[in-house]
Amino acid sequence: MIELVTLDLAGNKFSGELPKELSVMANIGSFVIGDNKFSGELPPDISTMSNMLEFFVNDNSFVGTIP
Repeated sequence: MIELVTLDLAGNKFSGELPKELSVMANIGSFVIGDNKFSGELPPDISTMSNMLEFFVNDNSFVGTIP
């Protein structure tokens, strides 16, 4: 079984809201999506990603608080 450890989508100019299904990646250690055009609120279940060591969401258009 292959497990995703790092998700790095930085600097790609992706846009739209993040899918609420991100929480299924509970074992991810690095979540890097800075320098894109994501918007909306961060999915509330992102706080269940307990193995996350890096969380970079800078330079997007998110609103609200970090769960």
